[in-house]
Amino acid sequence: MLRENEEQNRAVRHIVAGTSRPAPYLIFGPPGTGKTMTTVEAIKQVHTLNRESVILACAPSNSAADLLAQRLIKQPQFKSSLFRMNAVSRRWDMLPQDLKEAECSNYDTSGEVYFPSKEEIMKKYRIVVTTLVTAGR
Repeated sequence: MLRENEEQNRAVRHIVAGTSRPAPYLIFGPPGTGKTMTTVEAIKQVHTLNRESVILACAPSNSAADLLAQRLIKQPQFKSSLFRMNAVSRRWDMLPQDLKEAECSNYDTSGEVYFPSKEEIMKKYRIVVTTLVTAGR
């Protein structure tokens, strides 16, 4: 759990309990306030406690989505269940090296982007990380 930040702990508890389902949960705030840490903790707990869960985590930018995916793939339980969905316009060389090595994104072995079907993604992965714009397409 998160250290002594009651606001972050409360957010995680509400997300895990599903108090607002089916509405999405929004975590926002200025830089450096613990949004990524809170989101990672919530995803860890939902992933562990609800084995049927499928999580869509959206961020406002590629750098924020990459950071979230990078933090998640450091956890052994997420290595095979995480998918980092990138936009067609994003170049392969812009993807962080650790995400390339994890082979958890929609780039093929030649660095070309592809889009698997929604059914294919939901069958294979439990966590999808993307930007808000790409999620809306």
